[in-house]
Amino acid sequence: MRFSGTTSAGAVARVLRIEVAGLSDWSRPGSRGEPSCWARYRVIMLERGRRMYATQNSSEGAMWAQYLDTGERDAYIFAKAAIIGLSVDVTLTTVLMWPPYNRLFGSLTSASHPDAVYLPSPDSCDIGTRTPWAQANHVGGGTAPKKLGGHLIPARPLMDIGSETEEQLVRAAVDYIADRIEDTTERVTAATARAMAGL
Repeated sequence: MRFSGTTSAGAVARVLRIEVAGLSDWSRPGSRGEPSCWARYRVIMLERGRRMYATQNSSEGAMWAQYLDTGERDAYIFAKAAIIGLSVDVTLTTVLMWPPYNRLFGSLTSASHPDAVYLPSPDSCDIGTRTPWAQANHVGGGTAPKKLGGHLIPARPLMDIGSETEEQLVRAAVDYIADRIEDTTERVTAATARAMAGL
């Protein structure tokens, strides 16, 4: 099982790939119509997005740089506060959020958001966001518009996978394999799947 990150076609996405002997199509439903592995992963990744925002990414590894610790403290927080109509104190709590618009937040927390990326195929699934500024925030670098202060944009990873998320993804894959076991065309056993997943 591999969790590898990529950015392509204007999107910041996590590419999820699973390789288990005998299972070639992870987009298929389970033998009794249960959700595909990728559909389960999508739910987990949206929950992960909500958890990431609630903890400012500490749930997935390291907390995002805070406004007062970056060049954003000089002009950006004041410009943003004026645009969104909130006090500076409240604006300090809105890292990578722009209420009421929230395109980036919405695309990583809601399946129905137009900027959400969900591209399942038999052996991989891209899940992420196509919000135009996601890449700049994900890797850092570049400069914010002058009207927002012109500061250097700090890296705030959007697609890191923390230990809790990784465990959920592994368990979802194992459960999916168990759901497919009843299909006599599958050549993998539940015991093999659990051993491969380290469970």
